[in-house]
Amino acid sequence: MNLWQFWKFFGLICAFLMSPAITLAQVDEARVQRIISGSCFICHGPTGHHTTELIPKLAGQNAEYIARQLANFKNGTRVNKEMAEMSSKLSTEEMLALGKFFEKQN
Repeated sequence: MNLWQFWKFFGLICAFLMSPAITLAQVDEARVQRIISGSCFICHGPTGHHTTELIPKLAGQNAEYIARQLANFKNGTRVNKEMAEMSSKLSTEEMLALGKFFEKQN
């Protein structure tokens, strides 16, 4: 195998290995958008900018912090009737995906 064939083969392997990650990211983004448009946007807005000073701003918050707070609402450590109901439907992966989405907003 000459050098050109090696790099061509290497490029194909890299493209193959990267394709599942790209698909997963797209799936996560689509799922996050469905969750946000289904419930989050009512109080937090579509990008995490609150609609009133009584609602916490999610935009720019740390992703792990948001995921942890959603888990706390779900398990009852943090008490809020509306958030407990919303978070009860979320998986751990969805909580982190939401956190990552809102962390990127500014």
